[in-house]
Amino acid sequence: MTIETTRAVFEFLTDYAVGGAAMVAAGAIAWRFRKQLRPTKAQRRHKRNQARSYLDLAKVREIGPVENPGRVFNWLKKVDPYRFEEIILSELERRKLKIVRNESYSGDGGVDGRFYLGGELWLVQAKRYTGQIKEAHVLEFDQVCAKHNAQGLFVHTGQTPQNLRSLNRQYGVVRIISGDELMAFFAGQPVKLALKQAAQSTTGSPVVGSAADPISRGRPASWTPAEADVEVPA
Repeated sequence: MTIETTRAVFEFLTDYAVGGAAMVAAGAIAWRFRKQLRPTKAQRRHKRNQARSYLDLAKVREIGPVENPGRVFNWLKKVDPYRFEEIILSELERRKLKIVRNESYSGDGGVDGRFYLGGELWLVQAKRYTGQIKEAHVLEFDQVCAKHNAQGLFVHTGQTPQNLRSLNRQYGVVRIISGDELMAFFAGQPVKLALKQAAQSTTGSPVVGSAADPISRGRPASWTPAEADVEVPA
């Protein structure tokens, strides 16, 4: 083999090796990119729960939350806690509220979702309890809401302690929904939410669903949370 032939073979093999390495590298990058785009197991479960929540709502309506509250509570207490979160958010969405679902089920400070009512941000925490709720959980959620300058909706399937019931189911900026109110919520009935702070506007309180802000306005400075009602549309 001459020197020229040897050089030609060497150049061919070099070009082939470089090209092959580039193809392998490109393939590896494409595989990693596809892997990153592929939903994780947790993300797939999240999507399944969201889709299933509408069927769950239909199931609850079929049982009859007002007619058969005991059966509904027994059924809710058996569902996955994450499914319960999605059921609450889907019912709010059915009521034409703008909701924001979390991208995952953890790492969001105990906030399970968000919705907007009359331009106000409300944070949602849904607890599928089987016993009495812990006041500490409500306190922690109230602190999270205050940090984000938001109102809070704490929905649960357990028992509300007497000291919280005596506060008209309002703890700070957190409104507690449970028991008969929760069944009315699932039945599609309007649910009133109490707000903490007095509005600064001196105009009258508009009707919920009107073009004006449905958050109550014009309340006297001394009004109590129970007097400031905002109705979640049916």
